[in-house]
Amino acid sequence: TPSHAKNDASKRETTAKIYVDGELDELTDGATYHVELNLMTDGKGGTNYDSNESYTQRDALREAYIDTETNDWSIRAGKQQVVWGTADGMKLLDAINPTDYSEMAQNQMEDSRIPVWMLNAEKDLEAGGNIQVVVSQPKENIFAGLNRGISTAVRANDNGALDDTTLNNGTDTGHAFMMKGPDTITGVYNGFLNITPDLGSVATHYAMAFTPTETFTGEAGTEGTALRTGGATGAVFALTTNTGAGRGYGDNADGDLATSKTLYDLDNLKAGPMGGFTVEGFSGMTMKQVSDGFSTAYSTDPSTATACSDVGVNQLGVAGTAGAAGMGCIPFGFQSSIFNTLVGMKMQGGMTQAEAIADVSTSDIQDMLGATLLNNGFQPLFNTNLSSFSDGKQDSAFEYMTDTTFRTFDTFVNAKSQYVYNMPENKDLDVAARFKSSTQDGVNYSINTSYNYDKNPIIDLSWRGATGQKLKTLSFQGMSSVGATTNLQVYDPAIVTAGEITTAATVGVSGAAPGLLTDNTGLYGGNATTGRPATLQFSQEVKRVKQIGGSFDMAIETAALGPVVIRGEALYTKDGYSPVMNKDKLAIGDLVGALQMVKGDRAKIVLGADITAMTNMMISAQFIQDSNLDFVDNGSNYTTDYATMHLSNGFNKAIKDKNFYSLFFSKPFGASGEHRWNNITMLEEGVGGNGKWNRLDAE
Repeated sequence: TPSHAKNDASKRETTAKIYVDGELDELTDGATYHVELNLMTDGKGGTNYDSNESYTQRDALREAYIDTETNDWSIRAGKQQVVWGTADGMKLLDAINPTDYSEMAQNQMEDSRIPVWMLNAEKDLEAGGNIQVVVSQPKENIFAGLNRGISTAVRANDNGALDDTTLNNGTDTGHAFMMKGPDTITGVYNGFLNITPDLGSVATHYAMAFTPTETFTGEAGTEGTALRTGGATGAVFALTTNTGAGRGYGDNADGDLATSKTLYDLDNLKAGPMGGFTVEGFSGMTMKQVSDGFSTAYSTDPSTATACSDVGVNQLGVAGTAGAAGMGCIPFGFQSSIFNTLVGMKMQGGMTQAEAIADVSTSDIQDMLGATLLNNGFQPLFNTNLSSFSDGKQDSAFEYMTDTTFRTFDTFVNAKSQYVYNMPENKDLDVAARFKSSTQDGVNYSINTSYNYDKNPIIDLSWRGATGQKLKTLSFQGMSSVGATTNLQVYDPAIVTAGEITTAATVGVSGAAPGLLTDNTGLYGGNATTGRPATLQFSQEVKRVKQIGGSFDMAIETAALGPVVIRGEALYTKDGYSPVMNKDKLAIGDLVGALQMVKGDRAKIVLGADITAMTNMMISAQFIQDSNLDFVDNGSNYTTDYATMHLSNGFNKAIKDKNFYSLFFSKPFGASGEHRWNNITMLEEGVGGNGKWNRLDAE
């Protein structure tokens, strides 16, 4: 992405592994202890990846446990790892220890597996078989981009100023293996954690543009009078429905609004290419069309409205010098943005500032597209992917918010964001058990079960108030010249009820503007002056799941290949969570409703075959399937692929039954076979194309 080149994928790690073993006879007869220290530094590592870090593959204290026996139970207590699965390159039954995927599959499982503190008890049964019970510390898988152990500060631009001093606070800047899913949440350029306060700044800029700076001098309350600026007064539109003399709109003598005729303030205009009171929407409209549209919107009789760009003259002041004319009804706050955008574009073409100012013409202003204002006026002020209409691709935030009205954008005024690390306490233990045995026919099998926190973290979205209280989102219908439009308002249900919020159906009765309280006071966002900005909270969590599964392996003698080991694993997970994307809600600006974590069940299987060839080379082939048993596929509402969903790919839909195939080779070498090389290739079914990775290592 522009100006956001990631670091290269090189790694230069120096590691010292120290093992300490001994006996603890004074504790109990035959007790032993084991400690493994892992001291490392990586001169090429990105932020947080160049040194030791707890509960990652770079943990300085890798293992520390005591082995003892009591009442026929073998006890291992301390920081350790328990391996129940045998699948190559993928974890299935290994549900106890989390995994560090910060370098994806470039490390072997024994290195990327994260040891945690646990009590591990095992006993051989008199009737045959073995039972194992593990009570362990709950920890999550690690993915580059998702924070570990910390919450960020609230991210907010200063009173709508076009800067962001908290950009990328707490994320993994420049990491080589950040997947597209985390990049959509926390990425510097595409992450909605950073986009949200910038969107809040643009919304604030729009709100200021639509707030009157001077009283309109037209005749008060004259029926059919279009609200428009005149001369150099700079009078502009109001966010609220001010009544009485000095407003020049309404259909009765005192300027009140009436539901039968009036088109309400900002319910009409949408940001996207297919929204608004014209078929184009703001991004596809010229500034003259925007001006004419507002003249129509603010007239009690749209059929007789006068186009604002054909009447009145507005002066653009730059450093005290009058600028171009012909802006018409374009709000005052936009006038400076439009003018400055044109000046900046002309300066990029080689003009000096003075030449560019003098060169701006009325036709330049009237012909400018809304997309140009967004792309060249607002987008360069931020470091996030808000707008990129000019490339013809749907790959920026505003391009997905196609039906978001300016009334809804008003709720984003001064919006903030925060990433909250909301993980279980150490006392919230995971519990797992396994029984394993063999049949008389030589089939080894196991039955595994657990009640544990899912190792894959989820992101729960919510709007929050000043004290962290959870806010609700209300959608209501507004009326425009092209039919009903959906508007959103964020409110605190502990303070107000939805019935106290004015909708289009009640605006004529209450005298308040849609989206505000019936007494015309502000809500969260809502109004640049009285509104209280809301914070979009990204809460990283793990959820409890119930799992049951098992494994088997058996050897079959063949004439051609010798002994062939057939093995398999299966796991059923109940009450896991998957992300569901709703593009219709994203289109109307419902950011919380657009990405929901939905409870559902999953089933995974592995079938593998192992043979030995060339004396001592092991060859293993596998088929793996991961099935989402509660898959959502309803048009624009679907289960998305958490790893690959992204602005650049339309938020990839997941695959209901996803298949993987692997081939693994392992062979010792050296005079006495003291060395070994391994190579694994994994093929993965994907949306729009399959993926693959290969790892070769020698030791």
